[in-house]
Amino acid sequence: MRIDSLFRNICVVLSIALAAIASSSATAQNFQAGAQFWSPPGSSSQCHSNYDGIGTYKLSKTLTRRPYPNDDGVNFAGHYSMWLVDTIAGRNVSKHKANLLKIAEAQTYTKANLKTKWSPIYVQSNLIRMTAMYILVLEGRGQLTPEERGILISWGDKMIPGQKGSKQNGSSDSLSASGIAMMAWGNIKEDTKLVEAGYKKFLKGYNYVMQSVGKLQRHPKHQGVSLSTLSLENEYNIALQHAVEGAAILKNLGIDIASEEIKGKTLHDAVEWWTSVITELPVQGKWTRARSHNHHVGWIPIYTSVFSEQSASAELKS
Repeated sequence: MRIDSLFRNICVVLSIALAAIASSSATAQNFQAGAQFWSPPGSSSQCHSNYDGIGTYKLSKTLTRRPYPNDDGVNFAGHYSMWLVDTIAGRNVSKHKANLLKIAEAQTYTKANLKTKWSPIYVQSNLIRMTAMYILVLEGRGQLTPEERGILISWGDKMIPGQKGSKQNGSSDSLSASGIAMMAWGNIKEDTKLVEAGYKKFLKGYNYVMQSVGKLQRHPKHQGVSLSTLSLENEYNIALQHAVEGAAILKNLGIDIASEEIKGKTLHDAVEWWTSVITELPVQGKWTRARSHNHHVGWIPIYTSVFSEQSASAELKS
C-alpha cells in the first residue's frame, strides 16, 4: 500500500479514535495512555540509572549543538533520562522534580540556534517526549500539583513550534522524532489537532523505514553526509528506533500501524529483518553501547514490551 493511501485510510481510523476519546468520560486517561510508549517489565526496580559516560552541560535559554562530547543539549538529555529512570523507580523524586522545575521555569533550551550543522530541533524532540512521560508518571502517583504541571507544560509548549516546522527537520529520524513529540505532547494536553499533525509528520519518516527493508539506503536529506560520519546501518537503526516508538504510542491510541503493509512489508517484517542484521554484525560493544546516539538499541525493550507476541521479540530478548 502506498504511504499516501495508508495515511488516508489510517487518518479515518485516527479521527474516529480521537473523536471517541474526546467524547468519552475517560478522556484524560485515554489521551495520556498514548504518551507512555514503554513501561518497565515486571517492576520499576528494574529501572537503573547510570551516569557513566554522560558529559557535563551548561544550561542556557538557547540550544546550540556542539561537537561530541561537549554537546550541552545532548548531555543534558542524557542526565534528564536518568532523572526519569530514577523517578519511575521512586528514587530521588523530590530532588529531581525541584531541579527540573527550576530548569523548566527558566525556559532552558527553548530557543533553537539553527545556524549549526546538527539540529537542535532533534534534541528538543527528546526533551518534549521525556517531559510528556515525566508528567504522566508523576500525575499517576499524585506527585504533581497543577502549578507544577503548568510550569512543565509552558516549557514544552515553547519547543513545539520547531517540531511543527521544517527547518533542520527533514531527515527520517528528525521527522519521526518530531511527530512522536507532537503526538505525546498532544496526548498530555488533550489536543487532537496536535496529535493528528504529529501523526502526519511521523508517517513521513516511517515511510523511509519501510522502503529500506532489505536494502539499506540514504535518506534524501542525508545525501551529503559521509558514511564515516553516519553509516547506513546507523541511519537505519535511528530511524527504526522512532518507528517503534511511534507505533507503540499509536497502539495505545487503538491504531495498529505496525501491522499495516507498505510495499508488502509491515513494521514487524522490518524489525525481524533488522534483528537478523544486527545479530550478525561484529558487536564488541558497538550495538549495545549505553551512551551512543547512533548505535543505541533502546528500541528493543519498547518493541518486546508492546509487541511481545511477535516472533522477532523472542530473538531480540535472547
